[in-house]
Amino acid sequence: MKFLSVGETELTLPHYHLPIEIGDYFDKLISTYHRLAKPSTSKEFVSKNKELGKDTIVGRGLAYLAHLGLMKRTPHGKFDLADPGQPIRTALASGDQGKAQEAWQEQLKKHRLFAVLQEYLESVKEMGTAVGFGSYVNDKVGKNWSKQFVNEGGKRFCSLLSSKGLIDYDDKTGNFSLRKIKPPSKEAPKEGVKALEKDLLRVWMDQTGNLNVSISNEYDVELSRKIVDMVLGARKQAGKN
Repeated sequence: MKFLSVGETELTLPHYHLPIEIGDYFDKLISTYHRLAKPSTSKEFVSKNKELGKDTIVGRGLAYLAHLGLMKRTPHGKFDLADPGQPIRTALASGDQGKAQEAWQEQLKKHRLFAVLQEYLESVKEMGTAVGFGSYVNDKVGKNWSKQFVNEGGKRFCSLLSSKGLIDYDDKTGNFSLRKIKPPSKEAPKEGVKALEKDLLRVWMDQTGNLNVSISNEYDVELSRKIVDMVLGARKQAGKN
């Protein structure tokens, strides 16, 4: 049975010619697109950023980003950034790696290949291997990929998910498992202590020399009066000294 991804092409793995640090490489491609700021060919990407390597490798990288739904093909062999890739572009351009990773995670978890990875892990009791995953995908889509494509493709996809914080992956043994992502904890205020989300007391002097006191409505009227009297009393005492 064949499955279609959320991207533009049939489900597949990253090509083995792509760098093994594929997550960083994809970030470089998106950052280079930001500098180009227009649909461009793989050769134009290389002209803008020589660190990307040969245009054939760049082309494979752009094609896989299109497969992931982050890029899209345009006429004349060019690639443009797709809407889901915009948050990653913006975060990378501003140097916010945290937001870039969050945007990556959101898109990767929507992709059919991530769902297949979860199915694979369930079949092997939550601990799999990159090579085993590559074989699982090959069987799932009914392909007859080469051993190199299966093994190296599985490793690169696991490397991508690991770099984006979705799995724990040991590139030496090839073992991996899903990483449990905990949401930021929101610690509740202790009993009897109110969470302060605004100024409760502000004291300032204006240009005329008058003392001004602002009391938050967190306090009741009687307590507010006492606070004002204390502030004014302290000011009078300071004046005597």
